[in-house]
Amino acid sequence: MLLDTAFIIDLHREALRRTPAGAHRFLTDNPDLLLRISVITFGELAEGFAPGSRVAFQELVQPYE
Repeated sequence: MLLDTAFIIDLHREALRRTPAGAHRFLTDNPDLLLRISVITFGELAEGFAPGSRVAFQELVQPYE
């Protein structure tokens, strides 16, 4: 399944707040899906991170092909 930028942002915010909601619930309900992001989503997410936040960015995108 190809995940878009908004979904990844929602999932990230849910994790930061420690309040699982829709994005987390979707992943929990569909544990067997192969999750991917496009190069466009990769770029959009990278744009949202400060230059010194490379490790945090890599941790965010690491689970996805």
